[in-house]
Amino acid sequence: MDVSVRWWERPSGYPRLTTYALAGMSGLLLFLADFPVHAWPLQAVALLPWCLALVRLRPGLWTGLGAGFCLGLCYTGPLVVALEFPILLGLGLALYLTVLWALL
Repeated sequence: MDVSVRWWERPSGYPRLTTYALAGMSGLLLFLADFPVHAWPLQAVALLPWCLALVRLRPGLWTGLGAGFCLGLCYTGPLVVALEFPILLGLGLALYLTVLWALL
């Protein structure tokens, strides 16, 4: 009997919320490193929590996509509000960048 886990299946007992929280933290750190705050040294470490969550916790396919989606929302959501874009342009930009982060 083969007991190996396929790459798209998540292991049992996987801490999904931890991955989402670390991805959200990475998104907020990227936001702080960007436009309104310009804390550019944060760019060197901003993606570390997200990368560590993906490597150490080994999420499944859907959890990995969700983590990227969470990172994208936490990064582009506050950025669009800070840039004061018109509503449709801001929603389009947030959706586009969030989907790119989710696929990454």
